[in-house]
Amino acid sequence: MILQSAHRTIVTAFVIWLGSYAYLYIYQLVPFKPLYSYFLLLGYLFVFVALFRNFNITLNRGVLALIAWLLLYLVYGCLAFFNSAQNDVAVQGLVQVFESIVICLSFLIVFSDLVVVRRVQAALAILGFIATVVNVYDFFNPVFTKVPGRAAGLYVNPNIAGHFIAMAMVAGVELVPRRWRLLFVLGCGVGVLLTFSRASWILWGVAVLCLGWQRYIGPARNRTLAAVIGAVFGIGFVGLVFTGGLGKLVSSSSIASYLDANTSARLGISASSLSGHAASERIALIWHSLRTGIQAPLVGHGLGYTAYWQFGTGTHDMYLMFFVEGGVLGVLLYLVLMMALWRYSAGVGRIITIQLIIAGIFTHNQLDQPVFLIMTAFVVAYNAVVRSRRTIGVRNQAMATE
Repeated sequence: MILQSAHRTIVTAFVIWLGSYAYLYIYQLVPFKPLYSYFLLLGYLFVFVALFRNFNITLNRGVLALIAWLLLYLVYGCLAFFNSAQNDVAVQGLVQVFESIVICLSFLIVFSDLVVVRRVQAALAILGFIATVVNVYDFFNPVFTKVPGRAAGLYVNPNIAGHFIAMAMVAGVELVPRRWRLLFVLGCGVGVLLTFSRASWILWGVAVLCLGWQRYIGPARNRTLAAVIGAVFGIGFVGLVFTGGLGKLVSSSSIASYLDANTSARLGISASSLSGHAASERIALIWHSLRTGIQAPLVGHGLGYTAYWQFGTGTHDMYLMFFVEGGVLGVLLYLVLMMALWRYSAGVGRIITIQLIIAGIFTHNQLDQPVFLIMTAFVVAYNAVVRSRRTIGVRNQAMATE
């Protein structure tokens, strides 16, 4: 019991440490490389395997499916490296593949029982709340963000910050008392809004809609009313943003003085919310990615190619990145991951899977950022725990009727 309690505390600490990105901030202050945290996590994985031989969920099909995919991803990374220019960028890309596999696999295995998963949910809810508070501060007093006018907190990148808050909100909402859930969701919405990441706004809106439909917010016994509440706050928010309605409200408030040309355009002030340099660049990037990918449609141009190609920036799209670097085979590999997550997800995990599928259209960082790898492992572990709990419930009910 003492070992189990210590294990659960250590796992929660790892989630908070890596999920908050505090380790990256500390790295800026002292010579503590991020790689040390990954080695520490891997080391604990070996300790955990040695001490706990009877796993509750590690033989679940979903867990095994994700482990199998990680092995395929390792093979893909090696083959894509040999197909690349094998320069410093490609080497760094291969290192990143190894790091991602270590992080995802480690968290997948140590998320080993119901208590651990519940603590992880609590940790993610707390991280989502803290990230929101830090984002509010970072917007009015820019300290961490690398993009003026857009909050990012310790995540530095506003898109990563917005994506994470939207996903952490979903992961943790189940543990928030029902009477406070809507307030918690709306509070996280503020943190997402201040990143001025249009993709994050969409993820938040979709999440709220799904939370309402699955009755995580609103009346527990009235699906219709819960769905309406989710639709009002989810679809309504996204509609306000992309029709310019929210921009009109903000432009007449005290926040307007903190906006610049970029953030104003994202809110639809004096222009469409889909206009601006970033939007035009993304459209050009899509066409360039398709043209480049077609030149090597089967196996692509090799690992890391989109980091040094002539366009000058990454694809901002997981599907396009895999197509350019790994061809059709690369895209199929990533689609297999998304299908596996969909197949082996339930409850809030299914909503996070939907977010991951959508987010892949707007970012190329889902397999190199610890927060998204934690979410991937959580989706499968949560599903395994839910299925295990249902099995135990059915078994107990059958024994009671005998």
